[in-house]
Amino acid sequence: MNWFAKTAKRTALAIADRLDPRRIELRKEMLAAVRAWSGANDNRLTKNHWGAAGASSVNHDLLTDLNTLRNRIRYERQNNGWLAGMVNSYVLDVVGPAGPALHLVSANKGWVVMAEKIWRDWFDLPDVNRQLTGAEVLAQDEVMQWDCGESLSQLVSDPTVSGAVKTRLLTIHPRRLQTPFGQSAQRTVTLGVKRDERGRPQIYYVREDTDNELGFLVGTNYVELSADNVVHDFDAS
Repeated sequence: MNWFAKTAKRTALAIADRLDPRRIELRKEMLAAVRAWSGANDNRLTKNHWGAAGASSVNHDLLTDLNTLRNRIRYERQNNGWLAGMVNSYVLDVVGPAGPALHLVSANKGWVVMAEKIWRDWFDLPDVNRQLTGAEVLAQDEVMQWDCGESLSQLVSDPTVSGAVKTRLLTIHPRRLQTPFGQSAQRTVTLGVKRDERGRPQIYYVREDTDNELGFLVGTNYVELSADNVVHDFDAS
């Protein structure tokens, strides 16, 4: 089609659009439909790329691949110095050398001094096993985010500790968060977490594994933890 013919065609379309404005909207709808259908087309160039595309949720996708992903990520971090350095730098940036500090502002100076001391005393050793400082607990949690995509701790009470706060943290390896056999068919249970009808966590199922000098043995018994006593950190996006 030469220049004159193209110009004549555009002119005729413009005149028709002026006489009937509905033609413009109809043409837009047709173009949108064509674009949508083109995006769903499959050919030799796209079928491999879109072969794994589906409508399942991320939780469903993780059911079969989560353990493999975690094992490979941990292996890579332990054997790749570049990645290990990256993780260590990230943890240091997030947690800092000593962890966060509490600084309160109040007209009651005596209360500020008392409250900040209570925090420091607790954060110096919040681990129920009395081995990790608060900064070390946070650093461990951040490493778990890289290795496992989540971190898990249980809030427990230790009446034997001194100080005003008896609550302590019991860290739990995320691999132990599993759905018990027989619960998989439950609509409200996924990846070891039971939720209510609105999706709020209710119960965490923690598997009792054996990990000692003789080896690692996957357990068959589970402990049910109330969501009120669990700190579950993960990227919800």
